[in-house]
Amino acid sequence: MLNLVNSATHTVSTVTVYAISPNSGFIMDMTASVRSGYFENQVVKPRFGDVDMLGNYTLGSTGSVGANTPVFTGALTFNANGNMGGNEDEDPAGSAELNQLVSGTYAITPVSTTGRGNVFFTLPQSDTVGVWVATFSRAYGIPTTASDTAPTVLVLEQ
Repeated sequence: MLNLVNSATHTVSTVTVYAISPNSGFIMDMTASVRSGYFENQVVKPRFGDVDMLGNYTLGSTGSVGANTPVFTGALTFNANGNMGGNEDEDPAGSAELNQLVSGTYAITPVSTTGRGNVFFTLPQSDTVGVWVATFSRAYGIPTTASDTAPTVLVLEQ
């Protein structure tokens, strides 16, 4: 059990933590909201940058959290200079949109050690995804565009 305190409201949430391997685990909230998540040890690096997302990545979304939550799968290439592209399949609400061209830019903040950055999609539609570099071969993202009312967690892995 782990108690989490919201720093703004000082509300306490209690979650159950399951260790599944050294430095990683699964978190589940047992309240009516039924929130869950996964955690792992982040690579320790003095400074992150665009070069830390270089090469070919698979793209996948976590399980759908609601009826209108889209699911994604695809392949993306990041060039270490802030450009990315590839193809994705999307199922926004039961109508698959296959083999869509993906392009955009990205920036991993070089001034901190958090691995935080953004991917700015221009195709297949304009969207912004906040990303966190976790390891040299994995990153996680979540759409941050205000109009995205049902975001899903994205996993990018080499």
